[in-house]
Amino acid sequence: MPAAFVLILQQMLLIGASMLTVVALAQTAGGAFANVLGRGIARLNDVRGENADKPMTRKKTTPRTAQPATIRILPLIFLLVLCAEVSAEVASLSCSGTVRAIRAGMSMPKKPWTFSLIIDIDKKTATVNDLPPVPIMGDTSKNIIVFMASRQTSNYGVSSGTLNRLTGATRIHIIEDGLQILIGTCKPARKLL
Repeated sequence: MPAAFVLILQQMLLIGASMLTVVALAQTAGGAFANVLGRGIARLNDVRGENADKPMTRKKTTPRTAQPATIRILPLIFLLVLCAEVSAEVASLSCSGTVRAIRAGMSMPKKPWTFSLIIDIDKKTATVNDLPPVPIMGDTSKNIIVFMASRQTSNYGVSSGTLNRLTGATRIHIIEDGLQILIGTCKPARKLL
């Protein structure tokens, strides 16, 4: 029974490692996640040791020979859980709502608008579309995330904004050809390319 358990566990880890490889390749070269994943895959390939190039055959094993393989796999399980935690610190969001422009004291009518919002908890920054990132203010573990440009960089780009982590409701002020007020709802997004 322990040998069968180890075989099933190895297969599940191989499947998980192959799925995580896609995520690692999509990230920039040399990132922490890719580094950790690469080490995990190397460790997984080493679990079978010298006979890795030979096909697995069913042999009767005693619990003593199955135990070291089980012990060798436990750090890999921990590594896969750690990889999931590493990738959770950056949230890419797809947002839709309305934009209202105010130019020369005149308020323009609201228009439907879609935009992207990237929240990087590690760097404490928020990025709207391709505008320069602005710092997140205060405690990032709260339900409402507040981001605001410093006085020196507030002539162009994101001026201020809020994001409700629970509902996805967001309100962002952008200084670009006057003042643009974005009001919308955000949801997790996946990169298309």
